Amino acid sequence: MPAPVASHQLTPSGVWRLRLWMVAFSLLVLFYTAWATLQIERRTQAEVSGQLQANALLLAELMKKDFSRAQQYGELLATGLGAHPELLQNSPSALDLWLDAYDDLSPPRVLFTRILDAQGQMLASDEPGGIRHREPDMARAMVDLQKGRMEVGAMHHPEGGMLWHLPLRLPVRNAQGKLIGAVELIMDFSLQATTVEKLSQEQDRQWPGFAAGWIRNDGVMLLRWPLVPEALQPDYYSAPRQGILARTLRQGPVAQQGFIRGFVSADTMLRNLAWHRVGTFGITAFVTIPQRDLWIALWRNTRLQWFAALAMLVLAWSAFFQAASMMRALRVRSAWDRTYSGVVRAGFKSESLQELPRLLCASLLEHGLCSSAWLLRLDEVGNMAVLAHAGPPRLAALPMPCVPLALQSWQQEVLALGATPAEGLALPLCIQQEPWAVLVLQGVPWLGRSSDRQRATQRGAWRLRQQIELVLDNLRLRETLEHERDSQRHLALHDVLTGLPNRAALTEFLSDWAMPGTSGRHALALVDLDDFKQVNDRFGHKAGDVFLREVALRMRHALRPEDYLVRLGGDEFVIAFAPVRESADIDPVLRRLIDQVQRPLQLAESDSATPGLSLGVVWLGATAQSMEALLMLADQALYRSKRNKATRKFAWTTFEADILGQVHDDTLDLPLTLQASDAPATADGADAVPTRPMGQT
Repeated sequence: MPAPVASHQLTPSGVWRLRLWMVAFSLLVLFYTAWATLQIERRTQAEVSGQLQANALLLAELMKKDFSRAQQYGELLATGLGAHPELLQNSPSALDLWLDAYDDLSPPRVLFTRILDAQGQMLASDEPGGIRHREPDMARAMVDLQKGRMEVGAMHHPEGGMLWHLPLRLPVRNAQGKLIGAVELIMDFSLQATTVEKLSQEQDRQWPGFAAGWIRNDGVMLLRWPLVPEALQPDYYSAPRQGILARTLRQGPVAQQGFIRGFVSADTMLRNLAWHRVGTFGITAFVTIPQRDLWIALWRNTRLQWFAALAMLVLAWSAFFQAASMMRALRVRSAWDRTYSGVVRAGFKSESLQELPRLLCASLLEHGLCSSAWLLRLDEVGNMAVLAHAGPPRLAALPMPCVPLALQSWQQEVLALGATPAEGLALPLCIQQEPWAVLVLQGVPWLGRSSDRQRATQRGAWRLRQQIELVLDNLRLRETLEHERDSQRHLALHDVLTGLPNRAALTEFLSDWAMPGTSGRHALALVDLDDFKQVNDRFGHKAGDVFLREVALRMRHALRPEDYLVRLGGDEFVIAFAPVRESADIDPVLRRLIDQVQRPLQLAESDSATPGLSLGVVWLGATAQSMEALLMLADQALYRSKRNKATRKFAWTTFEADILGQVHDDTLDLPLTLQASDAPATADGADAVPTRPMGQT
């Protein structure tokens, strides 16, 4: 028994409660730190969102100011050309003179002006030195002008220069509203590019991944700073983008501004992005920073809180481990004591000796006595068979250091202990003084104080062995008693000669066979072997026994698996047929029974006998009936079948009446209503032989 514990010491349950409190405290600290981090993250996210949206609005207003002036100038030109459509039909020199007349009204950001016809062909231009660059797909641009008031072209960045050119096209319509041409204003986008570059440099100190620019509402990029390598490719400013911003603009044409988070196509990076549409010009200003930069900023703002939380947890858990280490000996003693009682409970749970190894190993593991447990059975040459194992699946096979311990314990019937119990401990187990198996444990803690722990551990192991062997002896005794009881019951309910159920078994079977309310019709047949006495007289009683066994075997094979065959005694058998829907459903079974039984049976070297059968069949009514009453009814039908054996058409006679409400166990005056067939009457005027035509009942 463990020594009493002082009141000031922690009990094992107290250690567990303290551990739970420590876990709860740790979770509380972590949850609070995470909650505070989440609040800071939300606040940072809100600040970043506001800052990005403010920058996006700044870029949108910058673009809107220049575009508004250019739009007014372009509409003035388009209105003049629409009022004088004949100018588009004159020579280019006339258009050049007409453009020169408006040159003084041109806004500062408009570099030069081009006049296009309805197919997008160039008619006139004030570009010095001739036209240097044209968009390849002008026909598409003219189609877009059919639908709207203005169309923004693709950005052009001349090679080797710092200029950015952006075309702005306005439709020229005649008095009937038909598109007859277009005014194309080539705008200087260098100032906007410089503004975005400066903004990016300012924000780069705080957000290294900062980027800003403008994009058309159809997803075509106008300008993004800092420039990506593919920005120098010509198709970069003509192919629609597939990033989160382009999809958002296409899916929500009504929204004027927003803040989203997702992957952008420029660098395939998760970003926070604010955007703002530039009036009705079909372009959108955007500002974005990577989510990575936001996480880095969040870590900088919360790292002191996390360091403080971790330091608090380290101090608290250090104090806990110091307190828990003082109670180790008490916990180990408690584990051994629980294991003793657990072995007994495993014995009570076991239904058989084959189930005990699994429950025993599981019980040893459940109460914390070991980390792995094996039950082994060894032969004389040392081959091991694992009866049960509990522990990690990777240790299902016995570790090599434990093999010599198991062999030593089995051969010498002694406790085999490794350098420490954790390395291995082997116990021989016996059932009623006969060797049965070896129990091998790993991870067993030392028992007792350090000065006497090996001897105390050995005593604890021997006590464990005594508990297990007591359980084994009780199980062996219980199995022996149960086997003897089952054998006696089998002998009481079965015929010794044929192995069939006997009269007592029939009584039990019929009690649940045709309970009221069961579906289907139930039939009971009494079977008698014809001329069995002649077989005994002719071949002897030993051959008669062989005759009975073979007939019983043939009858069992001829019947359905769900039919119940019983030997009453002598040459009489009873068949309880499984429920059927119609009375005629047992006709095939009866015919198969007659055909298989009435085959010659070899009883001597040169002589054989052919079994003959007579049957009386009775059908149950709607109420329950005792076995004796059923057998009386079947016997009446059997008697008539045997009396008219020479003239009967079938080997069975069927009782055809709902007689269960009329027959009583205490009377032999039983009404027998049999359906008369075409069988002839007896010569002396006696009753006709009760038979039935094929297929009737």
